[in-house]
Amino acid sequence: MLEALAEDYRVNPGLYMTREELQEDTGLDDETLDEALGYLEGKGLVKLYRMRGVIRLSKATYEGLKKAKPQEYYVWLPRWVEENRDKYPIF
Repeated sequence: MLEALAEDYRVNPGLYMTREELQEDTGLDDETLDEALGYLEGKGLVKLYRMRGVIRLSKATYEGLKKAKPQEYYVWLPRWVEENRDKYPIF
């Protein structure tokens, strides 16, 4: 679950993941998805948006992202930075 949310963060860092997208990525049914997201929310690893009591959107917190993958996974640099990395180190 956190892996799917981490991948979504890497691709769309400013957007929440819809319930349908998460089900497509994980293959979980509605009940299992709700249980897993509720558990992760209780641990502070995800933020949830509910509409009329139903979880509609989810997003990994920074703690959840750290638990899913190392920080380097989320860093994206354009090609020109890679080409000039020796001249202008940023890390």
